[in-house]
Amino acid sequence: MTQAATGTRTTTLTWEPWQPAPFVEPNGGPLLMRGSVRNHYTGRLEAVGTLETLVTVHPDGRSPMIGLERVDGTLDGRRGTFVVRLDGVVENGTATATLTIVSGSGTGELAGISGSATYVCRNVGPDGHAEVTLDVHLG
Repeated sequence: MTQAATGTRTTTLTWEPWQPAPFVEPNGGPLLMRGSVRNHYTGRLEAVGTLETLVTVHPDGRSPMIGLERVDGTLDGRRGTFVVRLDGVVENGTATATLTIVSGSGTGELAGISGSATYVCRNVGPDGHAEVTLDVHLG
């Protein structure tokens, strides 16, 4: 069954404060950074996610990002884990992203899960929270 679910995601930064580490110096181009984040989902998805993110920081402040997140919890009372691929950008203080569930990554009662989610975070930073909309199919 395909279902839309909305909820909130709050962020606990693994490093206090958020200090992503550069892994490639700019040398005339954008800075490449990596960082770890722990997310807490509430709503129909009650879960904790562990996210590893790669960020490209442009001189104008625009920051495209990609990442992988393992989500562990319950969706509509079904317990398990799944992995999502993040593709987003931080621009003008707002983060937007699409999260795509990695095929075959569901475990437990979430085995066979598929779909995607979008999020918008208008207060990027240590106290950040995002509005999340899921569009999922539970096998």
